[in-house]
Amino acid sequence: MSFFYGVTDENFKLTLGNKRYLDNDRPVYENTSVKLVAAKNDTAVFQIVLKSEQPYLLNVSEQPVFSRKGSREVYRLAADSGKLALSLFPIGMMQDNQNNYQADVLLRYPVLEVEEDTPVSVWAEITIPSDTPAGEYRGSVTIYKSRMFEDETAVGKVDYTLEVKEFVMPDPSQYAFHLDLWQHNSNIARQAETPLWSDAHFAMIEPVVETLSKMGQKAVTIIASEIPWSGQRGFNERRSSADFYEYSILSVRKKGGRFEIDFTAMQRYIDLCAKYGIDREIEVFGLANIWTEPKKGFGGVASDYPDALRIRYLDEDGTYKYMKTAEEIDEYIRALEAYFIRTGQISKVRVVADEPEHVEEYAKSIGHLHEIAPSFRFKAALNHTGFIDRFGDLVDDFAPALFCIQQEYAPLVSLMDKLREGKRYLWYVCCLPEHPNTFLHSPMEEGRLIGWMTHVMGLDGFLRWSYTCWTDKPREDIRFFCWPAGDVNFIYPSGDKAPLLSLRWKALARGIQEFELLRLARERGENEAADKAISLVFGQEASSLLPSGDSQTMSLDGIYRGEQGSFYQAKCILLDALK
Repeated sequence: MSFFYGVTDENFKLTLGNKRYLDNDRPVYENTSVKLVAAKNDTAVFQIVLKSEQPYLLNVSEQPVFSRKGSREVYRLAADSGKLALSLFPIGMMQDNQNNYQADVLLRYPVLEVEEDTPVSVWAEITIPSDTPAGEYRGSVTIYKSRMFEDETAVGKVDYTLEVKEFVMPDPSQYAFHLDLWQHNSNIARQAETPLWSDAHFAMIEPVVETLSKMGQKAVTIIASEIPWSGQRGFNERRSSADFYEYSILSVRKKGGRFEIDFTAMQRYIDLCAKYGIDREIEVFGLANIWTEPKKGFGGVASDYPDALRIRYLDEDGTYKYMKTAEEIDEYIRALEAYFIRTGQISKVRVVADEPEHVEEYAKSIGHLHEIAPSFRFKAALNHTGFIDRFGDLVDDFAPALFCIQQEYAPLVSLMDKLREGKRYLWYVCCLPEHPNTFLHSPMEEGRLIGWMTHVMGLDGFLRWSYTCWTDKPREDIRFFCWPAGDVNFIYPSGDKAPLLSLRWKALARGIQEFELLRLARERGENEAADKAISLVFGQEASSLLPSGDSQTMSLDGIYRGEQGSFYQAKCILLDALK
């Protein structure tokens, strides 16, 4: 019987096609050792890939296991990492839009049934505490084989060498990178089958918030009216199943002819995020640029209000109703502004618009908000950069889509130079462009490049609309509508409260970490090291990535042209410069 195994770096993504020629595991079996580099307060990662001609049971723990399918061989991975902790996670496969299978889910349960001639990859992550002495560390993972009640025998081993540098990586809460991954807490409640904003719901939210904090998340997402995205218009989809309605975290009731707003759940969520260091921004959705589709019934409620806000309240007669006049909505918005002022949080608040389509309608909406609640500041995710010039004096934070930056980079830089003070400039990708992105089929390097591209473009951070926008059965299928698989989530629900991370999560987190290394290198005057690292990763100088002269366009074609191992070399250069 033939059994294959090998080791590769963290950028590898196992792909299994419905045609044999798409499988990409074969080169991995040529290597049984790997070199790693890390800072203190960091992680170092490699992957082990295994394949057997016979079905077997994979076990990355010390627990006893037997196959539900009877007498099968068991291959057990045992780590010898010395003083440093090494964790092993089998990587689950998910189906993409081309019906291929992509490695993505870091499985917490240590046992996996594997069929014959089917490669499987294992994520091996070494944790390096802040007080780890710099130097070289060696370790290995031994593969043992057994069947039923047989004694185990060693059948393979992979070795690693880890160089720990002197530099201590800052904690994610200290990152300057402004990460804004929007939170969809109503979706979490549906997956957990818990009532909205109940203790049980918050118990499910907290471990999700913890995963955000480990990436360096800076913004708290507050939904302040009902279904501001109209469920991402999922009512038009009949091929796959998902519920993307997001509901207000504020409850409203009418008493004595006046509206009373309960801010308890909102403040509880803000405080929960602050507990994990997510406390730089409170982004409020549902007050501007409500998505509508009137022909399907998803329009506004108050005909005299300049936007389609849907604010539900409990009336004095015990029935639920929606505010139907501008006067009522204005009262609600003023009360929300007053609460943020009273609690000393107003400076962090941004009222967000997601891809406003019509300049004049958006101008009218935020003009009215500015008039009735002048302390509110505004933020917009834009799919056309012309909005920046028009609203530069009124909007504080801008996040153009990457394809907008690509088409009009030079005018954007000019506007940023003019409007920089007190403003943030992020960028985002969603269902476009094809490359670079964080789809299920996207190469790992593309997610990692996000931090590097943010630095090269001179922006403050990155925005993504989806973190837990799960389909109905996300552990089985995350494909939905016309969006590429992976567009809707970075993590997965699990059997317990703690969610499962993805390879795409890991790639994005690593890229953000490397943004910080580049930033710190620049701050310390190590520009030569930063430039050399960039040229290694992109395969070209930073200046050649951006438009110059009469050109306004930034080319994204083949933006990643670095050689294998270029991220390793670049990180070595940056860590040596920062020691």
